[in-house]
Amino acid sequence: MAEFKPDDMIGVYRIVRLLGKGTMGAVYEVVHTQLGVHYALKSFTLEDGHIDILKEKFLAEGRVLARPLTTSTPRESSTVTSS
Repeated sequence: MAEFKPDDMIGVYRIVRLLGKGTMGAVYEVVHTQLGVHYALKSFTLEDGHIDILKEKFLAEGRVLARPLTTSTPRESSTVTSS
């Protein structure tokens, strides 16, 4: 799993802070540097035998968050996976 520090850049996203860490990975607060919008970024620890399963679960979560159920539901703006 990649460890990020405040002010590290991932594309157009700047790491603000670590929000939480567990056995499957970490969640960071990031800010889109061009739009000024804050998001949560998930970084997973992938074991070779579980990469495809975790990617599918991650993408399924992204699809759910991409369609807000109410106006108070956070909206997913992008979901990116890399091997």
